[in-house]
Amino acid sequence: FPDIVYELKPNLDTCLWNDGRVRTNREGIRASREYSHTKRRGVFRLLGLGDSLMFGQGVHNEEVYTHQVEQRLSARLDRPVEFINLGVPGYNTAIEAAVLEHKGLRYRPDVIGLHWCANDFGVPYFLEYPPEPSLRHTRLAAVLARSWDKTLRWLSPVATNVRRGNLQKAPDELMVRPDLGRIPPAYHWMVGVQGVQRALNRIRAATTTPRKIPVLVIVNYPPNKNEAPWKFTQPFASQGFLVQQVHHPPEWCLSPADCHPNRQGHAGHAEQIINALESFGLLPS
Repeated sequence: FPDIVYELKPNLDTCLWNDGRVRTNREGIRASREYSHTKRRGVFRLLGLGDSLMFGQGVHNEEVYTHQVEQRLSARLDRPVEFINLGVPGYNTAIEAAVLEHKGLRYRPDVIGLHWCANDFGVPYFLEYPPEPSLRHTRLAAVLARSWDKTLRWLSPVATNVRRGNLQKAPDELMVRPDLGRIPPAYHWMVGVQGVQRALNRIRAATTTPRKIPVLVIVNYPPNKNEAPWKFTQPFASQGFLVQQVHHPPEWCLSPADCHPNRQGHAGHAEQIINALESFGLLPS
């Protein structure tokens, strides 16, 4: 499927990022088990769409919050619970919408969880063209002159974000209006505010016909609640999606420079998501 762009390989067993062991099943899903397309009677099934936050960069399979939600709810509800994690590092909302259409709906989920953060405005980093290696001196001088004041304005908050381990290291402006000159034309349709909005429309259409599936948007916001993830709760609600904001303090990050959640962070997210499922009335009786 060209709109999915790339996928995880099936049957992986390797270590990536901080020695977190990554295993995928025969469908290329990060899981140590298989999931049948035919849902067994009595199973409560959640489906996860997301990027490295949901994938669980830097932690083991069993530590990822989707696995923890699966295990905790199975014990609490005394019935089989499955949380199928279709998260892949680098995915944005547009790719996640395609994954839902082409692969996710065949699992017939009862609830869909969409994990969203500010870099979903752009494309996976490896799809961008590298910065031009050779610029003529005059052109470089002109660029520096135009951008110097702006650079000074952004330097302090960006440095603060990096120091806090905030995932959002780029200014909001670059996320809302990505640099199209560095993005191949084939992917322009999926970036920026319009790209996110088109993806949300696609997800809404896929989850209302032929049957209605509740969508819980898990918004990962940085310590400064005025930044992009916080602002984007309204577009989700306008689509009829439920919204749960999740966060993890610095001590729940992999490192000061990498705020992907560590094992403790995933445990905290699992608790927040279970509470959200309960408060929105999405859990079976």
